[in-house]
Formats: sequence, C-alpha cells, structure tokens
Amino acid sequence: MATTEVTIKATRDSLVEIVEAEPRKYKQAELGHMLGVSKQRVHDLVNKLGLNDLVKAKHWSFYCLDCGKPIHRGSIRCRACWLKIYGVKMVTLTCDFCGKQFEKKESDARRHKYHFCSRSCMGNYYGFGTGKARVVVGKTMPNNNGVWQAHGEEIKQLVGQGVSMAEIGRRFGVSRERIRKVLERHNLPTRAPMLNQRQAEALLGCCENFLTGLERKGLISPIHSGLKKGPVYYPEGEITKIRAIMDKKGMRGV
Repeated sequence: MATTEVTIKATRDSLVEIVEAEPRKYKQAELGHMLGVSKQRVHDLVNKLGLNDLVKAKHWSFYCLDCGKPIHRGSIRCRACWLKIYGVKMVTLTCDFCGKQFEKKESDARRHKYHFCSRSCMGNYYGFGTGKARVVVGKTMPNNNGVWQAHGEEIKQLVGQGVSMAEIGRRFGVSRERIRKVLERHNLPTRAPMLNQRQAEALLGCCENFLTGLERKGLISPIHSGLKKGPVYYPEGEITKIRAIMDKKGMRGV
C-alpha cells in the first residue's frame, strides 16, 4: 500500500474514533486542527462516511428541531414547522393528479383552481411530463403530449411551411420551448429545410422576378428575414407550390 493511501486511511480511522467517542463535541475546523488536515478535507470525509450527526454544527442542523425531518443547511426548522410557529393557517388538499392528500397554505390554495402535491404531478396533469397515459383521480388522462394529440398534423404542416416555433406556440397557446420539446420527442426537425433566393432560382431554373411576381399575387409565401432588403428563404412546401405553378403554365424549369 502506498504511503499516501496509508495516511488517508489513518486520518479516516482517527476521525471516526474521535467523533464516535465524543459525538457533537468538535466542529469540522477543530477536527482538522487535531488531525493536521484542512477543514475541507474533514468536510469531505464527514459527508463520505455519513458522520454528519456526530459532528458539531456551526450555526445550522441537519434535522428540524421540532419534527426531526431532514432539512437543508442554513436553517433549524423545516418549512412546515416555521409556518405553524408563525400561525399560518394550513388546509388539507387532494392532489388533482395522483389523489394524494397534502397540506398547503390557505392563501396559496385560494389563488389556484387545481392543486398538486409535486411539480411532477403538475407537469403530468397539464401534459408536458414524460411517460404513458396515467390515471388521474379515477379517470384516465390522455398521453402527456396533449398539444401533439390535438394538433399534431397541423404542427407538422406548419413546420414544413417554415413557420417558426414561436408562431406555432402562439397559435396553440403554448410556449416556443413547449413546441420545441414536442418536435424533438417525435424526432421531427425544429425547422424545415429552406433555400435562399439563389438556391431556389438554381433549383427551379427561374429568375428572381418570377418568384417576386408569385409572391405579389399571393400564390406563395416565402419567409423574409425581417430586414428591409434582407435574405428571403423558401421552405420545402413553397418549392413544391412553385413547381406546381410552373408545371401548370408549361414552364420548363430544371
């Protein structure tokens, strides 16, 4: 065994002996001074060996003083116990997704129509969680992709036409990020492949004036960048429209 490994093992064993002999007497800094190591080294060993209960806390505890539940550092009581101390009125509610009963502040309960015991239940109820269909308080909910089930084919067409995800989200009352996740979940491109002006002209074998004329007549709807004389893009759906118009007029094209 290497010298470093022997030293680490000796430090670990010494730390365990000290805290087990006199629990909650020494702080981490004091233990580091006794063992000849840094406070951070003691902190790492304490967390690794699960000795938090045997080390004296500086200004916080690992458990609530009233109910004994594990809490985050920086506090001495859990949130529920603090609310009871300050006299906040609590009400018992039933989760609208899983049916579990939980406590919530009365003021928060009045502000919301639906109540959930966790973020996971809220996500699954509104349709942006993950997984298959679930049972919600005695009734079967549809698959979590509620937007996709209701407007899946229309979303496909809009993406193919080059409509932005933000615009699609506005049409269906959801966010752009929601549309992006739905498209990625179904292995669909988040943006339709598009050609710029020169690429479209080379592919179709026509000139710029011909494409501009079709746009003025309202026969096609290319995507403009938003700048005054910025680039123009033609999604796959618009290219198909232009080819159909050219075939109808008997134009040769490429």
